[in-house]
Amino acid sequence: MRHTRQPRKTTCDPHARHAPLTSLPRQRRHVSPATSALACVNSKIITWFSDTTVSSIHSLFTPFETAKEVWDYLAERYSSVDGANEYQLGLELHHLCFDSDRSRLHHFLMALSPDYEHIRASLLHHHPLPTVGQALADLRSEETRKKTMVYQHSQPVLETPVWAPLQPPS
Repeated sequence: MRHTRQPRKTTCDPHARHAPLTSLPRQRRHVSPATSALACVNSKIITWFSDTTVSSIHSLFTPFETAKEVWDYLAERYSSVDGANEYQLGLELHHLCFDSDRSRLHHFLMALSPDYEHIRASLLHHHPLPTVGQALADLRSEETRKKTMVYQHSQPVLETPVWAPLQPPS
């Protein structure tokens, strides 16, 4: 009966997509604990890179054996920022933040002062949601109503009681 050697167990993440150095062919399998720990950390970092990038990018990591090689590749490929790249990134960011009318409406309503909470609530309960232009029109109407109320309350009112008896002419 021939005894087969079991591969060494490491503390690496079992779900790691990048094989640690301990999975090398048999002739190179004898590694020190420090090298094994380094391989484990390296594997975790490469897995993290893969998990936090889109598939079209992390599929480019396969020729690299170390996290440093992956990092250097990413730095070389994505660190240059010229005017065109900066403009493109700004455009994409703008579209992500303000791409829809709904998003613009929410930004507009969040900027309203607490005095207009009832308008905000009213607009958010419309179905379908109003456009920013419609919300602005409602806000202007509310402003006009408030100004009218202030004006009416500031004017002196002359009242003649209806029940007062008329005085005979003298």
